[in-house]
Amino acid sequence: MFKPLALLLSYVLLYQYTGLFVVVFLSGFGLPLPTTALLLATGAFASAGYFNLATSFMVVLVANVSADVLEYTLTRRYRMNIIHYLRFDQSRYFHRVEKLIRSHARLTIFATRFVGFLSPLTNCLAGISSVGFFTFVIYDVIGNVLYAGGLLGTGYLIGGNWTVVANSFSAIAVGLAVLVLIVVTIVLYRRRVTA
Repeated sequence: MFKPLALLLSYVLLYQYTGLFVVVFLSGFGLPLPTTALLLATGAFASAGYFNLATSFMVVLVANVSADVLEYTLTRRYRMNIIHYLRFDQSRYFHRVEKLIRSHARLTIFATRFVGFLSPLTNCLAGISSVGFFTFVIYDVIGNVLYAGGLLGTGYLIGGNWTVVANSFSAIAVGLAVLVLIVVTIVLYRRRVTA
């Protein structure tokens, strides 16, 4: 187990649900923390009696959704300032990306919940692209329920073997991220060719 994860696990074991909320919220807000391994470990700790599985699930769900909605809301509120500051208004690709996000918002929001480091980017792009609030929240919650429930449940079932599975989940997440980026690149390229 590498050092940042060991520190996070110590923090979460010491402060329990408050620590779990803080770590998951910060990760959801874009800090590169090993949340996948942490959730597997939390599920394993729940099977050993250190945590309650249902309470852990609710804490993780609320933390993830809170971070996602905050990012979305801030970028939607300051949309024009962000577009002007980052000079997106001068980019010919920005309007294509914006249209792509809006037309595939449900799938994009849902799918990126499983690829941790793409989730904050999607939250911001959804806000900048003015994706509807309820559309964002519904698919964010559905994705986070499956993501958090799946990892906590897997950790609970495998118990002490969670470290072996954590490496596999990390590799799968990287593979999904690459796949999402390839699909987005292909779609943008096809739209460019047909335009």
